[in-house]
Amino acid sequence: MIDQIAPDCEHRVREDGIHEFVFRKSTRAAIDSHLNKVLELHRATPVDEKVRYIMEFETSNTPPIRYGFGQITTLKEEGVFSHIKCACILSDSLLSSSLNLVLRGVMTNNTFRTFKSTERELAIAWLNDKS
Repeated sequence: MIDQIAPDCEHRVREDGIHEFVFRKSTRAAIDSHLNKVLELHRATPVDEKVRYIMEFETSNTPPIRYGFGQITTLKEEGVFSHIKCACILSDSLLSSSLNLVLRGVMTNNTFRTFKSTERELAIAWLNDKS
């Protein structure tokens, strides 16, 4: 079932338990809705489990990264980053590299990784890997 959490962002849970967020447009409202949903999932998940999810950006528009990083502070204060495993699928390889560099200060390679739009199955395999 697809849950429209914002006009520009959809959420669904796959059969394997991975949460999928699809950004139709890169907007602040979509980022806010996504982060609120991640916080909700974090609070509802036992501490010894990871929330696994994919963020997929359908458009080539650059997400409002500066704004998103500002909002990440809330998640960091809640301790969310020790509790999630996130794959981000982007069509822009420069953006992918930049995002990896910046997020290393908050998350480790074990919990966050970017993938090209052609690597969707690899992203899912990585999320399903329990190591």
